Amino acid sequence: MDLALASVTGALTRDCGPSWRDLPRDLGRVLQQNGVGELVRVQRNGVMERTAVRLRRVFYEHVEIEPTSDAPKGRIAKGTSGSVLMVNGVPAGLAVTTAGDDGARVLRMDAIVNRLDRFVNDRNPADLAEGTPVKSADLEAAPHVGHSFEITEWSALPAEPQFAAKNLEGGSNALPYIAQAGSEPVTLKLTFTGSNTQIIRSIQLVSETGGDDAEDALQTTIPKAIEITVDSSSSGSRPRVLPGGDMSPAGLFETKIGGGTKARTVTLRLRSAWQTGLPIRIDRVVIE
Repeated sequence: MDLALASVTGALTRDCGPSWRDLPRDLGRVLQQNGVGELVRVQRNGVMERTAVRLRRVFYEHVEIEPTSDAPKGRIAKGTSGSVLMVNGVPAGLAVTTAGDDGARVLRMDAIVNRLDRFVNDRNPADLAEGTPVKSADLEAAPHVGHSFEITEWSALPAEPQFAAKNLEGGSNALPYIAQAGSEPVTLKLTFTGSNTQIIRSIQLVSETGGDDAEDALQTTIPKAIEITVDSSSSGSRPRVLPGGDMSPAGLFETKIGGGTKARTVTLRLRSAWQTGLPIRIDRVVIE
């Protein structure tokens, strides 16, 4: 996903649309229950142009749309990029490319918001410009809080026996999980203690590198692309994909679920790493 974020200061003289806090964090239900929408475009003269569209296919981070049968041909054409897809009154995405068959590709708004949320809410523009580093001491001071869970499945063996996946369950064992490098993604399944269903609102992963601890003698890398699936059933029959994304090079990843969602298990899939060929390290997983 290629995004640009601009920071504007000073008094606002015009309505710029929905505020950041009102943008959707989870569009799964909206997109599943509504097969049509509107593509809203502001023309150069300020007139709002609305084109009725059909949701052709829904993907993890984008949606493919096409004009409805009663819309004039060519209504989705060059210049559509930046138009807003509205579904049932909800801003559901931004058009990024047009297709030769009178269709368009739209980035999902929940994917955009969850990718940029930390930059908007947790930092100021000066921090972004300066590139303020995250100190490892700050990460170490963060307490292990949230719902208790057990690691019930893992796809990769530890690089060394003491760095097992079970370390992520917390407790007195502060060692990380360091997975052997391989060509396949590293998958972890977390089951809440007692197989209880919990309401979860955020998932955070931390990967620490550097320092003087014994495990730091083993060269490791930070995960990059992360996929998340939750399931509220005991049989695994109700999976739901949550917004994922890339862990920052500083070793922090967090996704927030607006309103929360029920889950009995959480499956993390680490699809790539910032450095290839090195074992992948995770120090903490916090689910709240």
